[in-house]
Amino acid sequence: MEPYFDPVPLLGDARGAFPGQWSERKWLNVPGPFYGAETDNCGTGRIHAPGLVLCKADHFTEYVYRQPRTAEELRQLVEAAEAEVFSGYGCDGDIGRRQRSGSGGATEGGSVRTW
Repeated sequence: MEPYFDPVPLLGDARGAFPGQWSERKWLNVPGPFYGAETDNCGTGRIHAPGLVLCKADHFTEYVYRQPRTAEELRQLVEAAEAEVFSGYGCDGDIGRRQRSGSGGATEGGSVRTW
């Protein structure tokens, strides 16, 4: 079993590329710190981070379908966020999920799996 990789502390100055708002987060995002909220539909996220980002949701906007598991994947997601015209990626997903559930965090994976 691999140890948990916490990518958020590695963001450093790149944290500014993730100003997305939890309240605007798309439901197709998987649980974790990163998510797509009010993103464009240019598909740049898929170009920069093909193993992490897909386009669908409302109006083919971008969402994170897999959280980064390595520093290289984190770099790719940062590039996707930096290329996103509306600056719609967020990195506070774990905080938002805990606040919403009032506990350690409820999973929303059921609706994504059903879809």
